[in-house]
Formats: sequence, C-alpha cells, structure tokens
Amino acid sequence: MTGNGTRRRRCRARLWLSAAMAVLLACSSVRAQSGLTPQLLFTDLAPPQETPVAPQSPSGLLVSPLTPVEPKVPLQPIGRMPGDAPPKPPSVAVTESKAPGASVQHAHAVSANNAGKIEHALAVDAKDEVIPASCSSCGKAWHGDAPTSWGCCGAGRPPCVPGQRPCYQGACGNSGCGRFFTGLYECLCCPDPCYDPRWLPIADTAFHTAAARPQTQMRMRWNHGVNLQFPDRSEYFWARSDGSGKGPSPPAGQLGYARVDYNEMHMYTEASAGGIAAIMDMPYRSMDPTGGAHSAGFGDMTIGTKSLLFDCELLQVSLQFLTYMPMGNASKGLGVGHVSLEPSLLVGFRLAKDTFYQGQLSEWIPLGGDPAYSGAILHTHSSLNQVLYRILPDVLFVGNFEVHTFSFQDGAYTDPVLGPFQRSGNFTYLSGGPGIRLFICDKIDLGFSATLAFNSPHFAAQLYTTEFRLRF
Repeated sequence: MTGNGTRRRRCRARLWLSAAMAVLLACSSVRAQSGLTPQLLFTDLAPPQETPVAPQSPSGLLVSPLTPVEPKVPLQPIGRMPGDAPPKPPSVAVTESKAPGASVQHAHAVSANNAGKIEHALAVDAKDEVIPASCSSCGKAWHGDAPTSWGCCGAGRPPCVPGQRPCYQGACGNSGCGRFFTGLYECLCCPDPCYDPRWLPIADTAFHTAAARPQTQMRMRWNHGVNLQFPDRSEYFWARSDGSGKGPSPPAGQLGYARVDYNEMHMYTEASAGGIAAIMDMPYRSMDPTGGAHSAGFGDMTIGTKSLLFDCELLQVSLQFLTYMPMGNASKGLGVGHVSLEPSLLVGFRLAKDTFYQGQLSEWIPLGGDPAYSGAILHTHSSLNQVLYRILPDVLFVGNFEVHTFSFQDGAYTDPVLGPFQRSGNFTYLSGGPGIRLFICDKIDLGFSATLAFNSPHFAAQLYTTEFRLRF
C-alpha cells in the first residue's frame, strides 16, 4: 500500500510540473510576440494593421499562442461632409498591470476627441441637393421693422419654392405705406410657403361683422334693442304692418308702430372643413311694440355657406352666402314672411402684430315679399380689432370698434303719422360702437358690445349684445 501511494504522489507531482512548464512556455511565447510595442485593443479611426494581433486573454483564462487569429480591420468613418479635414489618429496611452500573476502588457487606445459627433451616413452636397425654403419673416416684414431684404423672397434671391419666381421689393420704400403694399405684393405673387393658416383671436373679434376664415364653432348671442323706428321698412325687420300686409296690424286709432323694443337669442352653428363652412342660425324673438301686444317665438332661420377664396398672413378673402327662411310668425312680428338672399364679401387685413381689420360688404335681396314694401338693402360692416391686455400669452382681452351702414335701395315703410307707402330708398342708417372680448386660448371667449345709432331714423337706437362662443 505504501509503494502504491508513493507512486501516485510522484505521478501527480510530474503532472503539476508538466502543467507549470506549459504555462511558462505559453507566457514566454506571448511576451516574445508582443514585445514592448503596444497593440490596440479597440480603435475607431486607426490606420490598417498589416500584422495579425495576438488575442488578449481575459482575466483568469489562458489562450494558446497557436490559436488562429484574424487580422483586426480598423473601423472607418461612415461618411464625411465635403471639405472636412481627414480624421486625426488616436492618441495611445500605455499602462502596465501591476496585479499579481499578470504577464501581458495591455495597451489602451484613447480617442483624441471623445465628444465628436457622428457624421451622416449619406452626406449630400448642400449646394446641389438642399431645396431653398422660406422663413418666418417672409411676407410679414411690412408691419415690423424695415428690413434690408424681404426674407427669402427678396430681390435677387432664389425662389421660395421650386418653380416660383422671386419677389422684388417695391418702389414705395420703407414707409408704412411702402411696407403695406410690398407685403400685399408678396402675399399675392409669392406667398410664404412656411405660412401656417390658423384661427386668430384678433381676426374674429367683431360682433356684427363676419370673420373671413371659416371656423367650427357654436355661438350663443343675446341682443337687446331699444327704440327701433319704422320696423317694416323695406320688410327687413318686419313685414308690412299697416294692416294690409303680413305684418302686425297697428293698434286701433294708429297708422303704424312708432317704436319697438325687442330681445333676441341666437343659436349660431358653423361647421368648417378646410376652407369651406356650413352655417345655421336660429333666433328666438321677444317683441314689445309701443301700444301693441307683446309676442314671442322662433324667428326666421338662416342657413348658408362660407368659402375662403384667398389666405395669407396679411390678407384673407372669403365669400359668404346666406338664405333667410320664413320660419317665424310674420303676423306677430317674429319674421318677415318671405325668403331673402344675402351674398357677402368678407375680408380681413392684418395691420400690425396686434391689430386687425374685419370688413363685410353685403346685399340683402328679398324674394316674394310685398311688391310695394320689400326692397333691396346694401349694408356694410367694418371693425378695427386691437389686443388690449394679455393675462397669459393665450388668455387676452381684445377690444374693437365697429361701424355699420344700411343703404335702402328700394321699398317703402309705414309712418305712424304720415301713413303707409313712405319711400325707403335713398337713405342710409349709420351706427357703431365699441366691444370687448375675453379669449381663453383658442377654445372659448365671452364678449359684450354696445351699438349706438348715429342718425335718425334708425333701426335700434341702442343695441346691446352679449356673446359666448365655443370652438371645436
């Protein structure tokens, strides 16, 4: 037993000795191949290696020098912009491990520019491939500081978009008038391709002047009119009311109504899709004529369309067409008893950053009314809108001042003193007044306006309007 144990111990000793010799031989071979010249463990911009690099042994593992090694191919940059300088070779920092048992010197490559950006994979020549585009100042510099050139559309510059001619600065100079007409020229001839059409509070502040831009919204309006004279004039507010027409009969002993006070609640809905919109307005009236019977009920319904014809930052132009349907009881003063058509031209001008003009030109055309009383009316509406105060960037007070004209072209009315068949033509009603709205972002607003008559006779001597609008 003793001899066998001795032989086994000697055998194990020879095996350990053989293993130790193999380890020493392997380390010597690896050190001889590596020498004192460090080999790069990683590189992204290193020059090509012509000789294979011996594999580095991870911690705790042995790698035979006879293991086949593939030559390390350096990583090349995937793309450079034309004119860029060639990449700098990486700097190399050599450190030698002092840990026990370490036998291989390690080399670490440190990039010369660790914060460098990754270049584009597909670099293009900016001069040949980049399409010129517009800028936010193109087309609106006319109401700001006078520019030396008019954005990308300035004289001598390339077109804003392919196939579009460049714009040229007008001869009006840098005065307010010159900037206005130059901006109008750019708006018509080379509109800014970066312009983002959208609803603006200052472009839709007026109470009795329609906005040019179609907008999906709902409006609740209450009108309180005081001292309206000649309510059946041209059958615009009432039908003929001398006792021989569809309108209310005058009180006993009177030839007509001297004045009417009234209240109206309007439910207005506008649904838009792009540059067109459908309109519906349904009023509820309460009439209180002097000396007559009080009445209340639904009035004539209005339906119509609105189409945006032209749109840029400076100018919006649209066409509106309304049809008045005789839904109200004409004998109680709730309607006029006939169909009416009303085409309108709507415009909006941006005069400054916080100043806007709204305009409306309309022709009211009665169809099927009383032949002696009904007559066409040309009416205009103008509003100057101005931002008064900003609580937040999208919560603001906007004030406005409106002026309205109603020019009677034909028809007749009943005078309570002179009697019926008084000619309506060749006379214009003039009225106007201020208003204010509180806009809360682009969703809701609440406003109030007061309209006063500037001459006599007139429709309402005072018309007070309160509105709430909700946009979708």
